[in-house]
Amino acid sequence: MDKPRQRLAARLVILDLKNHLLLCQYRRGTGCYWATPGGGLEPGETHRQAALRELAEETGLSATVGEELWTYSFTFELDGRAVCQNERYFLVRLDCVEPEVHNSSPEPILRLKWWSMAELHGTDQTVYPEWLAQRLGRW
Repeated sequence: MDKPRQRLAARLVILDLKNHLLLCQYRRGTGCYWATPGGGLEPGETHRQAALRELAEETGLSATVGEELWTYSFTFELDGRAVCQNERYFLVRLDCVEPEVHNSSPEPILRLKWWSMAELHGTDQTVYPEWLAQRLGRW
């Protein structure tokens, strides 16, 4: 088996004034899943620069990208090849409640949705990473 291709990514934990979390919905096969906005680094880009770019592209928001919260690495299959993705998560705090957002990136985002912490903890929908609700609850 070939060695997995390495992919660096920046992701955003975007919280509004009431601690609602913004998630993107994607389609995978016949199902859907939710994840935080973000994506791969472009050549020469730092994680923080990628986070700022992804914030604008995937949400239309203009805000300060704050502290780095955590890192996460996992392996998945993309186009028949193993990819090891190394993600850094950054905090974005907004001073308003559920502002209007829109995706202008080429990413296949079905929709964007603000989630309350209760909704996030109680959902039966797939949210990645799987530990996101628990980590935010402790944090």
